[in-house]
Amino acid sequence: NGFDGKVLYSVKTNSSELILNSLYKFGIKKFDVASINEIKIIKRLFSDVEVYFMNPVKPRYAISEAYYKFGVKHFCLDSIDELEKIIKETNFAKDLILHLRIAVPNEFSKICLSEKFGATYNQAPFLLKELEKHALKIGICFHPGSQCMDINGFSIGMKLANQIIEKSKVNMTYFNVGGGFPSAYQNMVPKDLKFYFQEINNFFFKINKNKKMILISEPG
Repeated sequence: NGFDGKVLYSVKTNSSELILNSLYKFGIKKFDVASINEIKIIKRLFSDVEVYFMNPVKPRYAISEAYYKFGVKHFCLDSIDELEKIIKETNFAKDLILHLRIAVPNEFSKICLSEKFGATYNQAPFLLKELEKHALKIGICFHPGSQCMDINGFSIGMKLANQIIEKSKVNMTYFNVGGGFPSAYQNMVPKDLKFYFQEINNFFFKINKNKKMILISEPG
């Protein structure tokens, strides 16, 4: 309720049918998947949901099967090699929605993901230009790291993503702030999530006045 955008549940967090059915019952109709097996689970349970294949590195067979068998159009990538895999395995499809994952600082998080995934600040504008040649729509996404204990982790990521958009001059449809929303663990008590949402919503409102982008998150 507090997030001014579209919510994609991150299936890898918990793929229990009990959890998935509960989320669906309460209005979650978009799912972030990391594997072909997760796609199979979601599509077996629900016929009217939208699936986002947001693992930046995917096997070729998974790309092909996701597109042709399950109708997946949303694919994430962070390199030119992954782009070539996607366009070849979908036979240069004209209806692809491609999301570029960028690396952002993960200094406020328990688990750092920036060294594992994400195009660098210098690589990203070139990659967005390449996506523009093949995608029906384009998105940009980042992840501040798991258990992001400081709101600034999201602010910094959003600022970098917006700078990359401005630098590339590519028309963007989706702006994805990732997961990383913190829960309370032993010796880890974060601020209430409403403060995270306020920061994200306010920042997005400022940068989106003339862009008409769609805000997305991937909680799990």
